[in-house]
Amino acid sequence: NGPMSKQVTTIALKERFDFVPTGSAAVKQESFGSQTGPFIVVESSEAVRQGGMYRCSGAADDVIMQEAVDLAEARGAGTRVELTEGKFNTTAAVNLKNNVDIIGRGRNTIVDINGDDYAFSLASDVSNCLLSRIRMQRTGSDEKALVWFDGSDWIIKGCYFHTFRKAAIEIKSSAQSGQILNNIIDNIGVTATAVLYGVLLWAGKILVNGNTIRNFVSTNAVSGISLTTGAPECIISENTIHDLAGQTDALRCSGIFLSKDNAQCLNNKIYNIFDFVGDHAAAGFSQGIGVSGDKNVISGNKISNCFWRTIEILSGATNNMVTNNFCYDNGQLIDRGGCESTTSPMIFGETVSWLNNVDTYARSNEQAYEG
Repeated sequence: NGPMSKQVTTIALKERFDFVPTGSAAVKQESFGSQTGPFIVVESSEAVRQGGMYRCSGAADDVIMQEAVDLAEARGAGTRVELTEGKFNTTAAVNLKNNVDIIGRGRNTIVDINGDDYAFSLASDVSNCLLSRIRMQRTGSDEKALVWFDGSDWIIKGCYFHTFRKAAIEIKSSAQSGQILNNIIDNIGVTATAVLYGVLLWAGKILVNGNTIRNFVSTNAVSGISLTTGAPECIISENTIHDLAGQTDALRCSGIFLSKDNAQCLNNKIYNIFDFVGDHAAAGFSQGIGVSGDKNVISGNKISNCFWRTIEILSGATNNMVTNNFCYDNGQLIDRGGCESTTSPMIFGETVSWLNNVDTYARSNEQAYEG
């Protein structure tokens, strides 16, 4: 409560109205960066006051968050916005800007979107952004994704996604050179009615690595990671996808689905993919990995307890390589549209190209696989 406290308060007010202090007024705040440096702190209304440059009220916090992001962009490359612990209640998307990072403090930083919008978005003309260490969730029944990115050279890393009804992360068709790394996507406690995705890619050349995607329930279809026909040349690697349950006889429920060409699906762990519907009962249309595109590589994956098909290469897909996968206790192992009918639990499609070194384990010693 001395002179230093008054000086810092004055500086914060000046920054709030875009006056940038210089010289002796540029007071460094320990652990919260400088008032004129590359570090802007936004406090939640629930957080202990920490001398941050902005403090939210607990209502429409996206307005204050956006103001901080805009200031960071004005300061130039390398400036970041840090969100403190506590909940940020938003009603509209916070739009990332060029060369700005938004970083939270782990799961204790909660952005709760309540409205027909995204928690964070990135436009097509924006690049070089990082979104990291934030928990995102949705209040209400709106079906937009929590994160909707376009643009280029961005990273979504170390975030936690919960309570969504369409997708955690959706990447628009003109995005490029993005990375989705080491996030946890967990939708436990929510029953969706739309097709439910962990990561939905409409764009190519995206890296999806090291994510955990789990606990989906929908009365429609579910998919951990889905590449649409606009998403070629993606790398899907080292993700863990499990406990996804859908209810549909029209669409497939899948751990990973590759609709486009030249993707690499490598070293993923997929288990407990279910579809409970109609005559299929505990089987349904569930699959570990589905492929409808061409020239994809499916290698090094571990797939278990997918009750319908483990790896399905749909009719019309060509020149896909399936190699060195480990498949245990599934329904049919690998199915190619048009192959012979069989009651075996594991089927090699007779026209699958480049198929080798696939370790398989049936449910009992009496069950064999055919092709």
